[in-house]
Amino acid sequence: MAFSVPRKHFLLAGTLLLGVAFAQQNPLLLAGFENQSPGFATWQDGTGQINLSTPQENVGQTTENRILQATVNVKQWGGFTHDFALGESKGSVDLSPYSGIRFWFKGMGNGKTIQFELLDNRGRDQSADTAERFFYRFVDNSTEWKQIEVPFAELQRRSDFQPAGAPSDGLTLKEVWGYALNLPQGEATYKFDLFEAYLANAVTSQAEPAQLSFQTPEVKVNEGQTAVFEVLLNAPQADPISVEYETTDGNATAKDFVYTTGTLTFQPGEVRKTIEVPTYSNNKYTGNRSVNLELYPPQNATLTSTVSKLIIQDDESASLALGDDFETSAGNLNFGQNLTASTIDVKQGANFSRPEQDTVEGIWQLKLSGGKDQSATRNLRPVQDWNGAQKITFWYYGEGSGKDVQVKLLDAPTLQPSDQWKVTWSEEFNNPAGWQPSEDTWNFAVIGTGNGNSELQYYIDKPETVSTDGQGNLRIRADKALPGLKCWYGECKYTSARISTQNKYEVTYGRIEARMKIPAGQGFWPAFWMLGSNIGTAGWPGGGEIDIMEAIGKEPNSIHGSLHGPGYYFREGTQFTKAVTINEPVANAYHTYAIEKRPGEIVFFFDGKEYQKVTSKDIPAGTTWVMDQPFFIILNLAVGGAWPGSPNEDTPFPSDLLVDYVRVYQPTQSQHQLTATFKEDFSGWKKIELPVSLFSGDAGFMWNGLQRFQIQFADGESGVRYVDGLRVER
Repeated sequence: MAFSVPRKHFLLAGTLLLGVAFAQQNPLLLAGFENQSPGFATWQDGTGQINLSTPQENVGQTTENRILQATVNVKQWGGFTHDFALGESKGSVDLSPYSGIRFWFKGMGNGKTIQFELLDNRGRDQSADTAERFFYRFVDNSTEWKQIEVPFAELQRRSDFQPAGAPSDGLTLKEVWGYALNLPQGEATYKFDLFEAYLANAVTSQAEPAQLSFQTPEVKVNEGQTAVFEVLLNAPQADPISVEYETTDGNATAKDFVYTTGTLTFQPGEVRKTIEVPTYSNNKYTGNRSVNLELYPPQNATLTSTVSKLIIQDDESASLALGDDFETSAGNLNFGQNLTASTIDVKQGANFSRPEQDTVEGIWQLKLSGGKDQSATRNLRPVQDWNGAQKITFWYYGEGSGKDVQVKLLDAPTLQPSDQWKVTWSEEFNNPAGWQPSEDTWNFAVIGTGNGNSELQYYIDKPETVSTDGQGNLRIRADKALPGLKCWYGECKYTSARISTQNKYEVTYGRIEARMKIPAGQGFWPAFWMLGSNIGTAGWPGGGEIDIMEAIGKEPNSIHGSLHGPGYYFREGTQFTKAVTINEPVANAYHTYAIEKRPGEIVFFFDGKEYQKVTSKDIPAGTTWVMDQPFFIILNLAVGGAWPGSPNEDTPFPSDLLVDYVRVYQPTQSQHQLTATFKEDFSGWKKIELPVSLFSGDAGFMWNGLQRFQIQFADGESGVRYVDGLRVER
C-alpha cells in the first residue's frame, strides 16, 4: 500500500492526470464519474444496505468533479464490483503491461480494514462470473482524500472463496474482468474517485511525451442525436498537436449517420477536444447500429487508443420489424430470368424518393427486360410470425402497364416438427477396418500450427489416425508422435486428425447429429462443430462457428455447446455457451450430440434433450446474426491447448474418438405459397393494400412462419420497378 499527497489539477470526467507536476506516464483509466459509469454492481448478505451515488465534490482540484460515494450498513458482508463485462469495455482488459491499480479514497478514519479484490481470468464458461479472486488489504486510517496504490506484485489469491468454475492458474493479468471493494461491517460513508492502472516507474517531467486517447471506448446516442466524442491529451504541450480522424468500420450505413472526417489541432496548453458525429432518425426498427470513429497516427504524438465506437440506439418498437424495409441486399434472391434485383439508397427529394420516406431510404430496385417468368424474391430474416394478419401493405412504383402483378407469400418448411424430418445426408462408417472417408466429401487436415489455441498435436491424414475400425465407427486416434514432425513449439509430441466437409458438403437448415464415444484423459479436446461457408472471406468469427459438442478431459462429466459470431465470441467473453453435466464420465458410453438449425435460431441437444437455444434476437446490440448461411461440418480430436491444458503422466495413449454416424435431417414437406394480384394501372408511387382474404393457394399455409415475399411480373414486361416498406397490419 502507498499513499501520496492530495491530488490537484485534474481533468474533468475522471480522466487522466492533468497537472504538469503530477502527470503520470501511461495511466489507463478504468473508471471516472463525470458521466454515467456503467458496470458497477452492489452485493451484500441480504440484511444490510449498499447504496452508490455520484455526488459532486472537489478533491483538491479547482474545477467541479463527481465522485463515487458508497453509503453502507454492512451487517455480515457487502461491497461493490466494477464488472468490465457490464461496462464500457464489454469484456476483459489486459492489464499485464501495468504495475498496479490506484484510486482516490476518503474514509471514516475508523481503523477498519478494507479489502480490494481483482477479478482475473475467467474459466471456460465466460458467460458467468468465474473469475479467479486475488486480494489486497488497506486500513481506513484517515478522513482526508488519499491515493491508494494496489501493486499487482502484492496481490494474494483468496483461499476462503472462489466462484464455481474459477481457474487456478495464477495471476496472469491478461484477462482482468473487474475489481471489487469488500467493505467492513458497520454504518459508514466511503468515497472513491479515478480508478486507473499505472506504471510504477512513471516519469514526471515538464516535457512529458504527448499521448492522445479517446475519453471512452464507446459513445451511445439515440438515433437522430449528435454523438460527441472527447479526445484527450495527457499533458499540455509547448507546440501544437494535430491528429486526423474518420468514421470507419461498423454495421451502420449512410442512412444512420453522417460520414465524418477532419483534423483536430491542440494548441499549446489545450488538453481536450471534441468530435461531433450527427446521426439520422428514421421510422423503422433496425435494431442498434454501430460505427467506429478512428484516430490516425499524428506526427508529434502517440496514440494510446485509436478507436471509439458509436452505438446508435434504435427508438422504435420491435413490432415494426415485421415485414421488410429493404435497407440492405442481405435477403435478395433472384428466381426466374431477365430480372435483376438490388437495393439502392434514395435521398429525400431525389428521383424515385417515395412519400413518407426517411432522410435516406433503402428501396428494392427491380430491372425488367421483357423476358418470361420474371420474379424477384426477398427472404424475411429471421422467419416472421404473421398470425392474425388482416392486411399486407407495401409501396410500389409503377409505370402504368395495365398488367396484373402477382404477390406471393411463402412459408418456412423448417416449421415442420423435427420428429417428422428425414435423413437427407449421412456417413454411417459401416466399412471394413482401415477405410478412410472419401475425399469427394471430406478434407483431411495436415497441420501443426496450434490452430490459435496453443494445441499440441500435429494433424495427419494417414489411416493410423483417421479410418474406420471395422465395428461401424470412424476412429480418430490421438497418439504420441514419431520423431521428425515439427510443430509450432518445436518437435511434435502428439498426432491426431481433423476432417471437414468444407467446399464439398454444406447445410443451411436442418438437424445435424452425430453419435460418438469420446476419449477419457487429461488434455484431450474432442469436438464436433461447424463453420460458416464464407470463413475464407469473412474470417473468424465473422463467418460464425457452432460448437455442437466440445469436451475437455479435466471435466470428465461435462460437455459444452457454444455459438460464436462477430461481436459475440469467447475472446470477448460474449459467446453463447452452456455445459451439460451428468452423473458419470461422458467417455463411459456413446452419446448423441445435435443442433437444429432454423432461420434465426439454433437449438442444442444432448442425447435427444434440448439444453440451449440461441436466436437472432439474443445477440448483442449492434452485432449481426450470421447463422442463416450454409455451414460445413468438422470432426477432430485435439491434444492440449489453452482450455484443456496439457496431457499428464496418466493420460492414456493411444486414445480414440469413435464416431458411429453423422447425419443431417431436413423437412420433408414442401414450401406452401399463397398468391394475390393487383393491377399496375398507375405511374409513380402508390401504397398497395392487400387484405389477407385476397390471398389463395396451398392448404396448410403456416402464417406463423413467413420466410419469403415474392413479386412476379407478366411475360414481356420491361422497365424498372421499385418496392419499399412491406408491412403487416393486424
